[in-house]
Amino acid sequence: MNSNSWLEDEIRKSLGYKSFQRLDKIADAIRLISDQKLWDEVGAQMGKPKPEDIKQIKEQLSWIVDRRDQIAHEVDIEPDYYNKGERLPIDENMVNDTVDFIDQVVNSIHQVL
Repeated sequence: MNSNSWLEDEIRKSLGYKSFQRLDKIADAIRLISDQKLWDEVGAQMGKPKPEDIKQIKEQLSWIVDRRDQIAHEVDIEPDYYNKGERLPIDENMVNDTVDFIDQVVNSIHQVL
């Protein structure tokens, strides 16, 4: 076994069970290999370098993770008493926009590294 393969195996053992969905967890993971200010760099790569733009990127990513959790853990229904049992709205455009946004974020992280 070469040293690269060994290192990759050790990284997978150490990190494979962890979730890297939330902003802070993504940044923590990137800090293992880089000292870049991740979200500032991602904003710049996405052509949104202003603090308010970076905040919007973070909020959108957090919303996506929250929505994913609603789908996976709350059967994607309204949590309030009055709309009990009604599905939360989702459509093809929303899904496509979300996939495109995640693709941009991932590609931006890749460019930063």
